[in-house]
Amino acid sequence: MSWNKFDYRQLNTADLLLNMTNPRFSPMKHQRETIQAMVDDQQSKLVTLAEHIVEHGLNPTDVVLVEPHENQWLILEGNRRITAIKLINNPELLSDKHSRLKRDFQRLKAALGGTLIESVPCVIIEDRELSNEWIRLKHTGENAGAGTVTWVSQQSNRFNTQVSGIIDARMAFLDSLRTHSDIPQTCRDAFDKILKTNFDRLIGDPDVRKMLGVSSAEGRYFLTDGVNKYILAVLLDLTSDEALSVGRIYHKADRKKYIEEIKARMEQPTLVSVSTIQIDDRREHILRAADIDEIDDPSSDRPNTVHVDSLSPPIAVSPRISIDRNGR
Repeated sequence: MSWNKFDYRQLNTADLLLNMTNPRFSPMKHQRETIQAMVDDQQSKLVTLAEHIVEHGLNPTDVVLVEPHENQWLILEGNRRITAIKLINNPELLSDKHSRLKRDFQRLKAALGGTLIESVPCVIIEDRELSNEWIRLKHTGENAGAGTVTWVSQQSNRFNTQVSGIIDARMAFLDSLRTHSDIPQTCRDAFDKILKTNFDRLIGDPDVRKMLGVSSAEGRYFLTDGVNKYILAVLLDLTSDEALSVGRIYHKADRKKYIEEIKARMEQPTLVSVSTIQIDDRREHILRAADIDEIDDPSSDRPNTVHVDSLSPPIAVSPRISIDRNGR
């Protein structure tokens, strides 16, 4: 398949027509009506976008997409940006019902010293089918990797640290756990599932840190005596498919209750079914570290169970987890 060569040009803002069939709202008949529909849909978001444009210019990695329309250009992608620019150039395009927004755009026009944004970089594609593919890819999510794969909170945090140079102590601690050999590799491989806000709430609580064996000094966190059973249990909760919900640990009282649940889980042996449900590799690894002291007679009428009494290091096993006879 040959690569498409696109036509990039600097086009006059006045020659750019908003798309009156923009999916953001019902079809419009006139340009002024289309501007009002965009304002009604976006409200203060348009002001925020305009402020960013005034300060930084247009995003060079996301060029406005247009196609020829008579002697002008129809915007297929970038209608919000061009609406914001048109309003910076002429705040009077706003109706009286948006008086607050009009004042905001008047302020932004004044910030430019009255200078108009007369032209913007655009890419011209005359093949509507091809244009629609790029628009679809941008606005319909990750598309199994073909679209933009958004950063999870941990990845966003790493970028912010790289840019600001300010180290996030809790993120640094989580990254340090990734290399800890006492934590099963399959568990560490699932660390990207951990919601950073949940991890922060737990590590930020002194009572939780005490149970987990985590200390803090000089702006960093570290394990006091290595990996204990409690921190393993918490990491499993944070990385499980049914991840720990924020509601269970949001307030101090919630975290205290969660601590007690973890302690109770550690103190009671768990019966695990041998024959009903397979488990994932992560829990399989941990179960195989167990000292199994009882396996029921397969000829008995009772369901086959394995009594997990302790682990090395010991850890609680959820009652819903079960394994088959081959240990899978």
